[in-house]
Amino acid sequence: MSHQTECLSYDCLMTDYKQLMNFDLKLYPYHQVTSQYAGSFTGTGDQWKQYQTIKQPGFNGSQVIDLTNFWRIVIEHQPSHYQCDVIGLETIVKWSSTRQLKERFTLVAQMTYK
Repeated sequence: MSHQTECLSYDCLMTDYKQLMNFDLKLYPYHQVTSQYAGSFTGTGDQWKQYQTIKQPGFNGSQVIDLTNFWRIVIEHQPSHYQCDVIGLETIVKWSSTRQLKERFTLVAQMTYK
């Protein structure tokens, strides 16, 4: 197995990279990057691990947004600015029927490294 395949954890990947110092994430309605963001998340250092998934208010509860792929890109490529589309998922039960609601968002991120 190659080193890349065996080494998928943050600590292992970061041995060859700068450390994440600060991050600022803004979640906007899909393709509507304006001053009216739907959510804002900031942190320093390893606090990014608390944001593997984030929650937003949903139709009948809360939506869960998986940021695993976003963080993989941040760890591997270390961009100072990154924008991507993400999907919020919410499971609702209506009239004894379970449904999965999906809502698209645009994530805009600023990062600094040391």
